[in-house]
Amino acid sequence: MTVLSIPHRAPAPVATRRRIRLRPATELTRMTRYRGGTYSHTVDRIVFADGTTARTDLIRLNPNVQAYSLDFTGVAPHQPSPYRLGTWSALPHLRTRDCEAEVDWILRNSFPVCPIAELSRRLRAAGYPLGPANISEHEAIAATQAAIWCFTNGMALDTRPLNAPVAVHRGPGPVLTFEFDGRPQLGGYSLWTASDTPWR
Repeated sequence: MTVLSIPHRAPAPVATRRRIRLRPATELTRMTRYRGGTYSHTVDRIVFADGTTARTDLIRLNPNVQAYSLDFTGVAPHQPSPYRLGTWSALPHLRTRDCEAEVDWILRNSFPVCPIAELSRRLRAAGYPLGPANISEHEAIAATQAAIWCFTNGMALDTRPLNAPVAVHRGPGPVLTFEFDGRPQLGGYSLWTASDTPWR
């Protein structure tokens, strides 16, 4: 889960650089993506507010470069494909969007730049009850990709809680039926019962 807070404050003049161009420490003359799609242990699925879903994973380029997608409608190649560094304005769907600084912030404060333990610590500090375990790599990657697509493609993430029932129905006798919207994630449920009848 990536947490990005943009407070609503009065606009104030801010001095910024005109363009942000990230370059690796060593110049990469050639980058190749050998397998399109998502095939690793870090694959996850995200759901958007309109009901569409997407599988997410880091884009792994040779030699040892990890990247995220800037375009939700992008197509993964089925054969080895060359990649090259480019500018924000080189992507047609991003020319009119003014979100380069936000995406840059997301990339600098998300996995793999920020370790999983640090991301988990930040989430706990922000009030999210993670318990003693850290979030997983696939959760961090999915949240980062969803946050990027929110800015670059306007894709709104479905943020309804998966562990909260939308309805509880009492059946005959000691039966309760919990109704969930979608697939529930029941990691933190405890059930306590009381009865006047002794156990047999």
